[in-house]
Amino acid sequence: MRADLAALLALPALRLLTLLVVLGYTAIIAFTTWAPSRLVAYGGLAPTTAALIASVLLVVDIPFAPLWGRVSDHFGRRKPFIVASFLVYGAGAFLVPPAARLGVLPLLLVVSAMGIGCAMFFPATLAIPQAIVPEALLGGAYGLFLTAQALGMTLGPLAVGVVFDHATIASGFFVIGGMAAAGLALSLRLNTA
Repeated sequence: MRADLAALLALPALRLLTLLVVLGYTAIIAFTTWAPSRLVAYGGLAPTTAALIASVLLVVDIPFAPLWGRVSDHFGRRKPFIVASFLVYGAGAFLVPPAARLGVLPLLLVVSAMGIGCAMFFPATLAIPQAIVPEALLGGAYGLFLTAQALGMTLGPLAVGVVFDHATIASGFFVIGGMAAAGLALSLRLNTA
């Protein structure tokens, strides 16, 4: 098992992909965890409205994930979708605070765009191990991938919770955007050829 893990981590693209999955899921789950309560406090939204708007991210993700997966299959390229996912999601996170001050419709549009960006991420990242990992190690690669996903899902709410405890509400959304910006910068280095 250790030899398999060492062989997987010896693949530079898989190491980078694992880090991208941690960053992606840290940003996604931080938003879905904290947005409802923070939008009530910051945007003055009713709790149900804030929860509905935060849920729109995943509601939009649902139909778009298969679409983006199919489009990336058609073009046979994954990196552009990963780059675009971090760009769109991160830009949206930075725009949440001003959009929340403008009202429900601008905020709904921003969060919907974030959902479209989010939908690009999973199908593209999930397809990469198949192309770069020897078949004998593929199960282990997906285990590593899912561990990275769970790590991101754990770290996101904790990290942004600390920010919300010690800084402004807008700062929390900016940190989520910063996580996506880090993912964007790293995804530009991804080489799966």
